[in-house]
Amino acid sequence: PFTRKNWRASSGINAEYGGTSLSVGPVNKIPTSVPSSTPRLLINMEKVCTDVSQYNNLSAPIFFFDHPDNLTDVFMGGDIDSSVRELVEMVGWDKELEELCKDVKNSETKSGN
Repeated sequence: PFTRKNWRASSGINAEYGGTSLSVGPVNKIPTSVPSSTPRLLINMEKVCTDVSQYNNLSAPIFFFDHPDNLTDVFMGGDIDSSVRELVEMVGWDKELEELCKDVKNSETKSGN
């Protein structure tokens, strides 16, 4: 089963980092560095990198959210914090996330950060 403990080891996951810009290199090369069969999730306020004419440095679209043959690209509109919380709840990891957040907050309080 797919769990929080083994998600990093899964070859079918392409984890992106919040706060990066997919409109400039080298970050815009991250989604294309995985096999085309790899599911990819973009969490953003709007769809990006779907039209080559929007970006001078793209030779082809990166994401194909609305393409009729798309089987791998998923767009989740919204801010990163709310969207990640929604995903966490969907897969049943909300209690684990709350514990992790408490641990981090306690660690920061103890270290004075």
